[in-house]
Amino acid sequence: MTNKPVIFKASYITPEGYGSSSFGSKNWLDESGKPCVNKDLMSIKWSTLFSSSCSRFGRMDPLSRLGLLTTELFDIDFANQSDEENNQTGFCMASNYGTISTDIKFLQNISPSTFVYTLPSSVMGEVCIRHKLRGPCLCLMSHGNDGQNVIQEACERIEMGEATSMLCLFCDIRTDDAQQYSKSTLDKNINFWWYSYGLYLTENDIACGEGKPFGNITSEMDIRQICLNLCNNVEAL
Repeated sequence: MTNKPVIFKASYITPEGYGSSSFGSKNWLDESGKPCVNKDLMSIKWSTLFSSSCSRFGRMDPLSRLGLLTTELFDIDFANQSDEENNQTGFCMASNYGTISTDIKFLQNISPSTFVYTLPSSVMGEVCIRHKLRGPCLCLMSHGNDGQNVIQEACERIEMGEATSMLCLFCDIRTDDAQQYSKSTLDKNINFWWYSYGLYLTENDIACGEGKPFGNITSEMDIRQICLNLCNNVEAL
């Protein structure tokens, strides 16, 4: 019998704001308390969003920070999961540009502390270390993808019984230090931005035992729209 994956949590973080299916969507605020529509990712402090601690956060590259923030916004207490549950919780992420900003920084100033973050999979490493997750992991790199492939791969892991739950992230970042390289070799018509959209998928039986799942999921769904809909309409759910 094929396991049926369902959406159990959603979150997102962009320069305009952030959100979670646990508490809804919020705008970034400037020093005067007014909405900030172009937040600098590297200016975000862990303590601004969470009461927990994360000593490694300040040393991380931009993409790892982005992935860790998105995962924390799920508001899931992974620490209270059993070893068996952690062994069955996997992670799948997709990215168009991966660690290009960190790669360029490394080439400009070769440093061991930067080198460890020149692989997109370092995001998964940081998340799995923090939450002690040991399920199947997969990092997908494909310029021009729209996030559907990460949903498809995550669903397949649950359907085939390789995992009972899957973290599912679609994230990208291109910082100012990559501007010259990006304009000449990647996409001349695209602005510099960062975003991350996340889903936490579980088997239907598990979700029903822990609370109300948000519904079935298919690989044809738009991960951006799913996350925004669930986070923007928390009171209606």
